Amino acid sequence: MTFSRGIMTRNNQRIFAILILLILLFVISCQVYSATSQPAPQAPEHPELLVLSHPFPPWQFYNEQTGQVDGINVDIVKYIFAKMKIPVKFVEQPWSSAWNTIKKGQAEAIMSASRKTPRKPFLWYPREDLWVSEYVFFVKKSKKRPLLGSYAEMKKLEAKIGIVNGYSYHKSFWSAFPYQNGAASYIPDNRDYHQQLYGVRTPELLFKMIEFERMDVVLNDKSIGLYLINTLGLQDSISYYDNVLFFKGYPMPFAKMSNYPGLKGIAERFEQLLLESKRDGSYQKLVDNWLLRNGLML
Repeated sequence: MTFSRGIMTRNNQRIFAILILLILLFVISCQVYSATSQPAPQAPEHPELLVLSHPFPPWQFYNEQTGQVDGINVDIVKYIFAKMKIPVKFVEQPWSSAWNTIKKGQAEAIMSASRKTPRKPFLWYPREDLWVSEYVFFVKKSKKRPLLGSYAEMKKLEAKIGIVNGYSYHKSFWSAFPYQNGAASYIPDNRDYHQQLYGVRTPELLFKMIEFERMDVVLNDKSIGLYLINTLGLQDSISYYDNVLFFKGYPMPFAKMSNYPGLKGIAERFEQLLLESKRDGSYQKLVDNWLLRNGLML
């Protein structure tokens, strides 16, 4: 009797041990299943990337009706960053303020900043342009003369020429109208202009000053000038000389002083996608769609 009871006790112990083992195996399998069934942790999202804009309508400008930065370039930049899955924010500033922001590393990129040697310490310049401009002299129709519209003619007439402070324009322009100190190339932040030049803060002011005959001509990109003239209701009052003084490509460089993670690589990828968009036709489609939405034709 004692012997059989011992056998039963040992059997009970075995059964109990097997049950414990089964329970442990069940718990472990549940944990493994739970771990494998959970979605893999997603890579951290890119932080918002800040792009500065200064007034170059219709390519880029602050839309007072929407309270947002608008324009052809905005659609293009949004399209490319969407492909890169990077959120982007646009902020409008006058050029001089925008340039100071870039130098301090308080933004990641700036649309339509032309290539200038003094800017290179602060910017990564791409080879590909965001857009290309054509600069001409605009004039009030009642003051327009039978001229080609060249630098030489304006010098001979001693015309008052309006420009935007901080714009680098072109080497041909500064050669024709050097600074007071004789410098014949662009000097950042220098307002000691040739005696025929008069600087203002924005392109809009240029055309208002033509209308009120405070300038004889203003130097501006043709597409921007035509847009502003229509926006200001001055299409019957202001015209331009046909002669194209220079062509100028405007890229979107990225700020070296920004601490945005991996910004150099992002800049390189942006340029690659911009070039691809021009090759596959999506770039021109974005341009045409923006103009169509706004009832414009350039």
